[in-house]
Amino acid sequence: MAVAALLTGCGGSGESAAEANPAPAPPPQSSPYSVATAAAQLPAPGVRLPASPLPTSTHTVRNAAELAAALVNGSRRIVCVPGSLFDQPVSVRVSDIVLDMAGCTIDDSVGARILTVGADRVQVNGGSWNGGFAIGAHSDIHINHASFTGVNPAGSLNEVMHAHRVLIERSSLVQRSNNVVLWSQQATDLVIANSRVVQETAGLQATIRTHGAKVVVMDSYVANPTHHTLRAHADGAMASPYVVWTRNVLVGGRIQAWGGDGDPLQVTQLWVTGNTAHWNATGFHVSHPSVTTAVLSGNRVYDSTGAFTWPTGPGWTVENNHAGPYAAPAPWNHAP
Repeated sequence: MAVAALLTGCGGSGESAAEANPAPAPPPQSSPYSVATAAAQLPAPGVRLPASPLPTSTHTVRNAAELAAALVNGSRRIVCVPGSLFDQPVSVRVSDIVLDMAGCTIDDSVGARILTVGADRVQVNGGSWNGGFAIGAHSDIHINHASFTGVNPAGSLNEVMHAHRVLIERSSLVQRSNNVVLWSQQATDLVIANSRVVQETAGLQATIRTHGAKVVVMDSYVANPTHHTLRAHADGAMASPYVVWTRNVLVGGRIQAWGGDGDPLQVTQLWVTGNTAHWNATGFHVSHPSVTTAVLSGNRVYDSTGAFTWPTGPGWTVENNHAGPYAAPAPWNHAP
C-alpha cells in the first residue's frame, strides 16, 4: 500500500501564493437554503433525497407517554406542545411519521441514545435532543432543524447504518463525550447540509466518519479540536463509491480518505471542493491508490504548519487551491 502523505510542506500543485488573512466563511445560498438546488449542482451521479412521509392524521402530544401512544400507528403527524419536556427516549417503528418537536426538549437525563428510527419515510422537525440518534436499515429519513447533543460515552454518537436516502439539514450535532459525532456504514445517499457538526472533546475520534458509504457533506461547519473533521474509508471489501465534501468550513482537525486496515482501495471517487479550512490538529491523509479518482479544487486552507501542499495522483484534478498561515475562523451560522 502506498503510504499516505502527512502534508506539511510548502508550494504544491494547484496552489496560489500564501495569503496573509483568511477569507470570510462562504456566504449562504439565496434564502431560504435549498438542499434540492445544492444537490442538483453535485457531480454525477449525484444523490437522491428522501421521499416525504404521507401522514393522514395529526396528533398533539405533551409528554413521553402521549408521544409513545401516538407512535403506535403509522401515517401520522405528531406535534408537541411548545415548552413540553419528554423524559424518555423516542423510538419510531412505524412508517410515514412526521415528528414536529420545535420548542420542545427530549431529555432522559442520560444523554446517550435518545432517538431510534426503525421505519421508512420519517421526518423529524426541530427539538432539543439530549443524546444521539440511530437510523437503521431503512429509507427516506429527514432530520431538519433539530439539535442533538451527546454527553454520555455509552451510545451518544449519531449513527446511520445501512440506510438509504438520509438527509440531515439545518441541524446541530454536538458531541461532548469522546465519541464520533456522526458514524455511517454502507449508507446510500447520505447528505449532511447546512448544519453544524462539532466534536467538543479532545480525543481520538473523528467528527464525521463514513465507511463504504455514498455520502455528501456540504455547506456545513465541521470542527474537531484534536482529530479529523472528515474521514472516509472502505467497509471490508466495499470501497466508498462516492464521497463529496464541498463548501464546508473545517476547523481544527484535517481530513482523511485512507486507512491502515490493509485495504489499499478506500475511496473510489472523492471530491474536495470549495471548502475553507482552518487546520491546526492531526494529520492530513489523502493518497493514491487509497483514493482512485479525486477532484481537489477551489479550497482555501489556513494551516498551522505555515504552508500546505495538496497531493496528486494519476487522473486526479488538483487546481485553484489557496494556502496561507493559520487564522481562526469567522463565526458561522447555518443559512435560513
